[in-house]
Amino acid sequence: MHKAKSLYGKALKIFPDFPDALTGMGHVAMSERRFGDALLDFKQANTAYRTFSNALLELQMARYQHNQGQITALRDEIRDVERQIATRLASGNTGRLEQHITELEAEIQHLETVKPPDGTGVSEPGELNFYLGNALFNLNKYDEALDEWETCARMTPHFPLVYNNLAVAYWKKGKLDRAVDSLSRAERLGLPVNPAFKSDLVKSAAAHGSVTQTVRDASLGAD
Repeated sequence: MHKAKSLYGKALKIFPDFPDALTGMGHVAMSERRFGDALLDFKQANTAYRTFSNALLELQMARYQHNQGQITALRDEIRDVERQIATRLASGNTGRLEQHITELEAEIQHLETVKPPDGTGVSEPGELNFYLGNALFNLNKYDEALDEWETCARMTPHFPLVYNNLAVAYWKKGKLDRAVDSLSRAERLGLPVNPAFKSDLVKSAAAHGSVTQTVRDASLGAD
């Protein structure tokens, strides 16, 4: 862990807003139980990812707009060449001009492969909200932790660890049905859940009258 901390520190000296390095420092702080520092690191990483995402989106848009300008210029050039061909039809000496049009059209086809950016793939990863929630939970800020984990689940719905943590948070808030549902989802996504926790949760839900189909399904093999 000391080596990782050193490497992250070196990266941040070169690039102070490097999101991955800030996230790494957050993990180091969590392992050292410096939860306040971890929370700060994860928040900085979240901001850095957002800044990076916006810059990347602007770069992609600039590239797309530049390509559109090139396509327009190439089409204008094609029209000019077509006019030249029209004036030489009588002589029949148009082979090179026609070849040039073919080359220009091929270049346009290549430029058209660049699609307008839609913002996907450039946003901050939902896992960061999971890490933020973990830090907040360890600082006894349970409501804030729950908000972060719920955000993570919306952004990264196939991330199993967050549903295990949501189950704990919902249980603490007395939302037993939602806790069972979250734990069941974690299992469906392949996460080996704590069998004692699952059993206790299902029994608590049943004892409080929260016996929905989800609870009945989860109770199978809970003991």
